[in-house]
Amino acid sequence: MKKTQKIIQNNTQKKFQANSEIRIYGLNACEKVIERRFMDCVCLFVDEKLFNKFKKIQKILKLFSENKKPYHLVSSEELESLSQSTHHEGIVLVAKKHKTLNVNDLLSKLRKNVQTTKQSHKEIYIALDRVTNPHNIGAILRSMAHFRCDGLILLGCPKSIVDSGAMIRTAEGGHESVPIYLEDLGPQNNLPNENLGRLKFFQELRSLGFDILSTSSHQGESLFHYTLKPKTIFLFGAEDLGLSPELLKAFPSIQISGSGNVESLNVSVATALCAGQFYQTYSQDHLKNTLPKK
Repeated sequence: MKKTQKIIQNNTQKKFQANSEIRIYGLNACEKVIERRFMDCVCLFVDEKLFNKFKKIQKILKLFSENKKPYHLVSSEELESLSQSTHHEGIVLVAKKHKTLNVNDLLSKLRKNVQTTKQSHKEIYIALDRVTNPHNIGAILRSMAHFRCDGLILLGCPKSIVDSGAMIRTAEGGHESVPIYLEDLGPQNNLPNENLGRLKFFQELRSLGFDILSTSSHQGESLFHYTLKPKTIFLFGAEDLGLSPELLKAFPSIQISGSGNVESLNVSVATALCAGQFYQTYSQDHLKNTLPKK
């Protein structure tokens, strides 16, 4: 027990000193990182009572052993201490962080695509304005990965949220499939110059061929009647603040029509419906799965 506590303590200290590693917990989240970025995996901690009960965990341990990567069997309480959560699902992975991307990286990528005529037939991005709840962002990433969205744009969201274990666990592996583009903001938020900068950013995206759609609970054409363009960006605001007025006024609005029995949908549910509607409209996978068999 003391030896294991020392291992955990040393590993935690290393993370905070290096600031380049992250603790990931939850079986699906860990499995996806191991599958896509095994070389970035540093160390693994597994519940000593569960390791021989689940084939997925046994397979992961075998992979670590064969590649001489360190892993440790520990108690559930120690995993809770390491992950700082009771929802660790019996596994905690220490891995290198993803390279941080920002909105300028996205612009550069899209400009290059236009110049080289390597444009996708369809592209969809979700932009969140001042949404900072890690569970909502994680749920959104999970839906975006399911519907093969091209990227998530985060405005006014600290990087610490993107690196949080809660967000990654809720994403259930979606964080590895969907690129995240952060806004490069200073220490203060909601300043007029920043709002103007955001407006200019989306106006440039529109000049690159994207249909920019703001979302509202009370105005605009219904999502289910709107003709979605092959290149679309949906803008969503935080549930308490809503979408910034500058963005809401600058672009056409759509709403998710419903019974009206509730004020609005959770932002993660709303983004899933929009992404699903786009997928149904343009995805070849969807067409293949829905065409009648001969």
